[in-house]
Amino acid sequence: MNSKTTRDGNTARRRHWLCWTLPALALIRAQGAEYHVSPLGNDSNSGTATQPLRTITRAYSLAGPGDTITVAPGLYTDYTSQYGLRCSKSGTASSPIVLRSLVHGAAIIDGQNTGDRNVGIWLDGDHHVIDGFDIRGAPMGGITVYGSFNRILNNEFHHNGNPASDSVIGRNGVYSGNAAQGNIYGANLVHHNGRAGDRRDHGFYLTGDNELVFNNVLFSNPGAGLQVAGANTVSNLRVYNNVVAYNGMWGIILWMAMEGVDIKNNIIYRNGGFGIDSWDAHGSGVVIDRNLVFGNLSGDYGFTNGGSDFTHSVGTTLSTDPLFLNSSLAGFNPRLAAGSPAIGAGLNLSSVFATDFSGAARPASGAWDIGAFQFGASVGGPGTTPTIVLTAPAEGASYSEPATINLDASVNPNGNTIRKVVFYHGTVLVAVLGEDATAPYNAVWSNVRAGEYTLSARLFYNEGSMAASTPVRVRVNSGQTTPGSSDPSFASTSGTVTAPFVIGNGVIYQPTHTIASGGRAAYTFNTANAGSYVVTALVDAPDLSANSFYLNIDAEPVDSAMIWDIPVTSGLEKRTVSWRGSGTHDNNEFVPKVFTLSAGTHQLIVRGREANTQLGAITIERFEPVVQLLSLGVSEDRAGFTAPPASAITVASLNVTGSRATLNWASVPGTTYRVAYKNNLADANWIDLSGDITADGATTSWADAHAGESGQRYYLVYVRGKTPVTNTNRETRTYR
Repeated sequence: MNSKTTRDGNTARRRHWLCWTLPALALIRAQGAEYHVSPLGNDSNSGTATQPLRTITRAYSLAGPGDTITVAPGLYTDYTSQYGLRCSKSGTASSPIVLRSLVHGAAIIDGQNTGDRNVGIWLDGDHHVIDGFDIRGAPMGGITVYGSFNRILNNEFHHNGNPASDSVIGRNGVYSGNAAQGNIYGANLVHHNGRAGDRRDHGFYLTGDNELVFNNVLFSNPGAGLQVAGANTVSNLRVYNNVVAYNGMWGIILWMAMEGVDIKNNIIYRNGGFGIDSWDAHGSGVVIDRNLVFGNLSGDYGFTNGGSDFTHSVGTTLSTDPLFLNSSLAGFNPRLAAGSPAIGAGLNLSSVFATDFSGAARPASGAWDIGAFQFGASVGGPGTTPTIVLTAPAEGASYSEPATINLDASVNPNGNTIRKVVFYHGTVLVAVLGEDATAPYNAVWSNVRAGEYTLSARLFYNEGSMAASTPVRVRVNSGQTTPGSSDPSFASTSGTVTAPFVIGNGVIYQPTHTIASGGRAAYTFNTANAGSYVVTALVDAPDLSANSFYLNIDAEPVDSAMIWDIPVTSGLEKRTVSWRGSGTHDNNEFVPKVFTLSAGTHQLIVRGREANTQLGAITIERFEPVVQLLSLGVSEDRAGFTAPPASAITVASLNVTGSRATLNWASVPGTTYRVAYKNNLADANWIDLSGDITADGATTSWADAHAGESGQRYYLVYVRGKTPVTNTNRETRTYR
């Protein structure tokens, strides 16, 4: 299994226990503007829910204190060279700048290990909230924090800093600079960051002051789960209720100058060195209490290594198996099982925070559980979880393109504070249709294109909790198909669509670039008559790096000659399929690509190639190129020429079968003829097509096997060595 498959498989498996449902810390609610970002957006849009932007970078350029950037599920690769997704503005304590994933863990910031990118997010501004992202594939690390008073909550930092390197500069999931202060890191999942086997690479590497680290799960990083590095003295660092497991060297390691480090209620489990170690660490005020430390290779604590002499105190340590739901690395699940010694063994830290990793409430009084998860706690608001039902449209409703769909939702608050109701379409991709903050809850979706849609409503309540309705499915029929039309037409979403293709907004696309393992979409259709056909479709090809598919009929499109290079579009536009053939990306050989089909059942197969190239409604159309024959006189011997006056050659017939055109004319035995063509009579020159044809009888025939691959074609027949002219008599044929 390749590394990508392994990585994505582990991530998907662990999200089962992540339960991204609530923020770990009640957020200050931004009161400013909200900018929406979606893979289906456009940076020229306004950024509303129905007109989202395409990049987080563009949304951030518009945002200020109190504003929120809401990012729909999908892949985001935009960055500032030498930095990453750079956040250099500042909010205020009461009006932070909020960047949040609409669905926790579904908005992916992927560095793609790009050479001039540093990290996933470069945060050198103050007062931000970074909430709910999947941050991966950055060459140096997940997030670098040089700013202060930022909140990094509910994110997954994984597989960052992986490229091999001999550099002494460490790679980390999360890094804070020594001038940073007051930052909070809560309920993050941090794993598989750094170079394989390199002890310099860690989950967290913190050097700032007055920072809080709570409810995080830090595992499978090659160095430490957490390194505290006091180059300029780390002061007042609080490390509470984390799970630190299976890291290559240490659970936690202290280095250099310390002045107040509080380590409480953590589970530190099966790391490759000491549970808590130190090296050349000095200072005072290190307090260690109510931690469960078990199975670490070198033992529980190493307080004097490398000449360390800091003053410290150790309270209660539990040195016993924590009894996780799954303790194995392969299926690691750090929730507590019944009977765990960590249950009720921790200090109550409710003056600092009140929830666990998944957002479940911890007790306001009495003992807490040790670790990131509170055993047996309910997740929800002050009462029963609220309910939401999508009352319109009805399941199976059918519309005609362009459709107007009214959406209505019924909400039972059950004692909770309702923040807003948001309507979505899509399953893998969730795009915002509209939102309503007051009852009755409704929205109107206008100008809906042909396709099959899964619609739902989601209810946001209290301080970020969410409940979802049961989805309903509707269909919008294509406006391109008229009664009695023989051209099959269907939505791109209606076929058998497999990953990495995703469905959203009536189109399919894939969020990543692939060469040979792209998404696959297959469509069965019927042709009433045998003949020549072309494929037309609504497509969005936003730029030259997102403008191609593989495509074929009745066979897999496995050859590079079957690439369909699409001229750049402005939104969804109708295009006819071409094939690259032996041409280039900007000069396809077969324009259009004509398929000769029998009457009956066929299969159209589309494979993904470039990220974010969108495919909408598809039509299989009869191909009827205009083929005109011009009877011509004699010519001189050259390939490109204009046509001066002369006498004409009589051409007996022009026969068309499929893509093949056969010319027949009366000839003189032994005479050499040629056939030339234009695809447009406005073209300056006729182009030789046949080469020499020496007549061996009173009639001569010659066939153009590629006639149907041009929208129209004009022919002339001439005697080699003399000058051709057009005759005013034309014979016109079309393909049927």
